[in-house]
Amino acid sequence: MLKPEFIQHSCFKFMFLIAIIDMIELPFNSVISGIQCATACWYSGCMTCIFLAFNRLFELCFPKFAEKLYGGWRIYVWLVIPVLELIWCALFEKPALYSIKLHAWFFNPFELVEDLRYPTPLTSHFHIFHNSLTMILMSGSYFALIVLMYVKYRFYQAETVSNLQKLMTIQAVLVCFEMCVAAGICILMQHVRLPTILAVIAHVGWIMVNGSFIFKALVL
Repeated sequence: MLKPEFIQHSCFKFMFLIAIIDMIELPFNSVISGIQCATACWYSGCMTCIFLAFNRLFELCFPKFAEKLYGGWRIYVWLVIPVLELIWCALFEKPALYSIKLHAWFFNPFELVEDLRYPTPLTSHFHIFHNSLTMILMSGSYFALIVLMYVKYRFYQAETVSNLQKLMTIQAVLVCFEMCVAAGICILMQHVRLPTILAVIAHVGWIMVNGSFIFKALVL
């Protein structure tokens, strides 16, 4: 990914940042589950995926505008924003904690523990907002990309997309699709009592989101 022919593209810079966040997050949400950094990494990874989705949309459909947004030093401004969010969330946002009852992460540390119920639900409004925004923006941007690409090449006989552009877009779609699904499941399991097996599957899915990036990069 760091080869000059790849990293020169802003898309691969976003995916490289996602890979770094995944490597930081993966040990904390799996092997040594309980380190609060993982929640902040999740927020940062979601924001990077949103930026990646819009990057694909603008570069494929509005290349001149994309050059103004991502050309030269401007791409590094975009890359710094998720890192700043990671630091902010790690320091100030409410963390999720690992539940030994459900084998997954919850904002209520006493989930399913009898006689330890709070009068108001323990949740994170920022988590709900962030994950909902992630699903809306990522699904909306890729839907717009599909529609605009169809119109562009079906009715305006525009030049075909290069193999490298197709490869970058496929990788971006796979990365963001997993993140979008995981975001929805994370919201659901915090507010709806799911069977333990589904909570475990959801948590394993979160781990797979972080661990599958390298396999997509190698296969594609």
